[in-house]
Amino acid sequence: MLSSTITSVATTFSLLLTITVTLLPLSSSSSPVHDDSLTYIWPLPSTFTSGDHSVSVDPALSLSSSINSPIISDAFLRYKRLIFAHSVKISRGFFDINVIRIVVQSSSDELQFGVDESYTLRISGRDDHSIVGAATIEANTVYGALRAFETFSQLCTFDYESKTVKVFKAPWFIQDEPRFAYRGLLIDTSRHYLPTDTIKRIIDSMSYAKLNVLHWHIVDEESFPLETPSYPNLWKGSYSRWERYTVEDAYDIVK
Repeated sequence: MLSSTITSVATTFSLLLTITVTLLPLSSSSSPVHDDSLTYIWPLPSTFTSGDHSVSVDPALSLSSSINSPIISDAFLRYKRLIFAHSVKISRGFFDINVIRIVVQSSSDELQFGVDESYTLRISGRDDHSIVGAATIEANTVYGALRAFETFSQLCTFDYESKTVKVFKAPWFIQDEPRFAYRGLLIDTSRHYLPTDTIKRIIDSMSYAKLNVLHWHIVDEESFPLETPSYPNLWKGSYSRWERYTVEDAYDIVK
């Protein structure tokens, strides 16, 4: 009985091993499939059209804005670093897109729930009669312009053959606005402590999905990691003395 069981198990193992070894070469040799019928933008814009051209983006990409806004300037530099994460081969030829032109209707940068985040993004195609030269963003507020930056960065792809950044399926015309006013993410540091640098990276990453609300559940029964000057003994309920947030830490993250 024991011998029969061992033989059966050995036969099954041998069969599984044969199937695995047979499938592995097929898996390793196949390359990722890029479906050109899909639109690789997240979340998908409200309205958009695209074409069948490819345009290149200048690594010396510049910004032209209708208003002087530190928020827009800082966001442009941040997204430029993301777009050109790879070293780009500088050619003697011209690039199709060398400037992002932004027109913002309001100079107010007041941030509150329900702020207008709508935008329009245009990227022209290239044919025998024109040179693209620019991507154009129109928004009612600076925060709509930030959402347009995110969409533009998602359209930019590093081409490993030419070693340049390209926008495929141009021309693009995108009109977008949030479907939901509240698009939130919850982090629970009362149960799972997160260092402040990690929380800041989470906040930065929220822009990739155009999320707009962070719910920070700082304290609970499990631990109380937040300094409270009026009750100085409370944060002794943290997991350890190294897993705490000072008042200054909380202020730095919230601001």
